[in-house]
Amino acid sequence: MKLTPMLASWATSVPEVDEGEWIYEPKWDGLRALVRIDDDLKVRVLSRRGQALSRPLPELAAMGATIGRSVVLDGEIVALDGDGRPSYDRLAARLYASRPERVARATPVTFVAFDVLQVDGEPLIDQPWWLRRDVLTGLAWPGGAAVATMASDDGDALASATARLGLEGVMCKRRRARYVCGRRTGAWIKVKHPHAGWFDVVGWRPESKSHPQGALVLADEERPAGTATMALSPEHRFVLAQFVERHGAQYGPLIRVPHGAQVRVHYGERSPRGFVRDAIAHEIRPALPGSA
Repeated sequence: MKLTPMLASWATSVPEVDEGEWIYEPKWDGLRALVRIDDDLKVRVLSRRGQALSRPLPELAAMGATIGRSVVLDGEIVALDGDGRPSYDRLAARLYASRPERVARATPVTFVAFDVLQVDGEPLIDQPWWLRRDVLTGLAWPGGAAVATMASDDGDALASATARLGLEGVMCKRRRARYVCGRRTGAWIKVKHPHAGWFDVVGWRPESKSHPQGALVLADEERPAGTATMALSPEHRFVLAQFVERHGAQYGPLIRVPHGAQVRVHYGERSPRGFVRDAIAHEIRPALPGSA
């Protein structure tokens, strides 16, 4: 049986309380992965799409000897910053390092497990979440290199705590749900904490394979801030199109524009360098006085 990751649906708030139906976990911002520990305790790390990740993450090899059983685990690989929060930039540096053993000493990663799909050759995907959770927490965890994620009965409290700590959001899971490989299901719901702000428009990236809807190029206080897709009203799209046509200048694949318009952007997070992720522009306005 081919085991592939189960996918979650989206929501803007945690589900209404239904006694005993839902459980809540922190949503970790990293790289989704399956960890397979074979009968010989060799560890294989695979991305959601099946790409091998064991070589750039050598510290995870210790999981085999510590857990000491043949298992298939689902979870998130994270690299923490100095404040103990997941850092996408740190993780990217790990995955693309040419000498992973050296980089691992300075920037270790942790595999945060949130499900177990198989133990000692026996599939668990048809079992309810609560039973799989009991099996997961009963394994021998090696500490820093791999841990089992926490779970809470109080979704609102966990949402408040994760927002306060700067984490990405909350995963809501039905206690009695089975694990459905490779499918998106309402049994798992992810709720991300929203962030929003005004950014200067400094360019336009026309439609392409990587940006099928095109993208606005953003700046924040004259520093690059990434790109955002558009969810503007027709009136605001017209204003933007007029501005780009009147002031834009071709620069390679981009059309550059002077500072003269701002958009309100909702985004998932900002990197330490100030780049927004999962950014969507919802509103446009003239630049604030002094920002041009």
